[in-house]
Amino acid sequence: MAHAGWCARRVIVVRAFFKRLRGLIGGKSDECADDVFLFPKCSSVHTFFMTHALDIVFADKEGRVLLSLEEVPPCRIVWCRGASFVLERFSRKPGSG
Repeated sequence: MAHAGWCARRVIVVRAFFKRLRGLIGGKSDECADDVFLFPKCSSVHTFFMTHALDIVFADKEGRVLLSLEEVPPCRIVWCRGASFVLERFSRKPGSG
C-alpha cells in the first residue's frame, strides 16, 4: 500500500469466492472510507453494481505497483497482466460518489 501512496484504517483480505465476487458491492463509501480491500491471486476486477467510483491498484508478487487507476466508474472490467494481487478502495476524489 505504501508503494501506491495509500494508508488505511483497516485492510480486509478477501479470499472466499463469493466474497471476492461481491467485493465492495453494497458497501457505503462513508462507512468504508478508510478501508482497503486486498484480493490475493487476482489480476482482474469488475465494478458492476457499484454505486461509487473505485481506486484500484494492481501489484506484482513483490508488491510493486504495475497499474494504478483512480475513479474507475461502475460497470467496468479492468485487468493487468502480471498482477498478483489487487487493492481496492472507494475513490477519494470529490464528486466520485
